[in-house]
Amino acid sequence: LFGGWGKDITPTPFALVTNLGFADLVKTGTSRILFTNGLQDMWSGGSYLEDVSDSILALNFENGAHHSDLSHVGPSENDTEDIREGFVQITDILETWLDEIKEESGN
Repeated sequence: LFGGWGKDITPTPFALVTNLGFADLVKTGTSRILFTNGLQDMWSGGSYLEDVSDSILALNFENGAHHSDLSHVGPSENDTEDIREGFVQITDILETWLDEIKEESGN
């Protein structure tokens, strides 16, 4: 998707659509994707801001910034309430999906 950095690089804004089928994730059979968006981050403008299906979900954090929603250690007292609540939501969703996968595989 990315060929490098610098002035000689040609932007490919539709690479996810043309190379990975992002134009219609449901049609391609995609499932269990969680898009998390800190709305104070300019990158959120290029993300899915609404659920695409029952298993392709979007969580938006009004006070979130770049990567503030992705901590692997959990929220701290310095995080805003939406990030702290979002961590619980993310954990619940991922645990549900892992349980579904275990059940589907017979484990």
